[in-house]
Amino acid sequence: MSRVRRILTLAAGLTVATVVVGEIVARFGLGLGTPPLSMVHPTIEYLFRPDQDVSRFGNRQAYNAQGMRSGPIPEEGRVALVIGDSVVNGGTLIDQDDLATEIVARQSREVGAPVYVGNVSAGSWGPSNQLAWLEEFGTFRAEDVVLVLSSHDAGDVPTFLPLDPATSLSIPRRTRW
Repeated sequence: MSRVRRILTLAAGLTVATVVVGEIVARFGLGLGTPPLSMVHPTIEYLFRPDQDVSRFGNRQAYNAQGMRSGPIPEEGRVALVIGDSVVNGGTLIDQDDLATEIVARQSREVGAPVYVGNVSAGSWGPSNQLAWLEEFGTFRAEDVVLVLSSHDAGDVPTFLPLDPATSLSIPRRTRW
């Protein structure tokens, strides 16, 4: 093997090793992990992709079959929905167990009056997005609904502009929740 070929092989090997080590450090050392994915929707504008359980910055985020940041909706029992934007959602810096909706549900079980508290939210959702979600999915027998409107999103009007295909997924054509 010629000297140039050995140097190129060594450089290629070092490059691959650097990329692999960088990926491992980013995922596990920095906590980048797997970000939750969003998807476009024809009436809601966008929502979190259903059925995700991911970790980012060491915090777990779980989304159920309706794209709610909550566990599966029970078939019976008391249901409450908290509808809002990123304030309700918590984002990637808040672990699933530390969400206000999860804390209320846990405390209701501890006092013997269990309530499923659904977290219906996504960053920058305004009233139009929230209403569209309710029209699409319904209230799931909710006896209580808490609507959280942030002043910075209160006037938000969905634009339905295309999202960056590299960071979003289209709604699956074969799946209608």
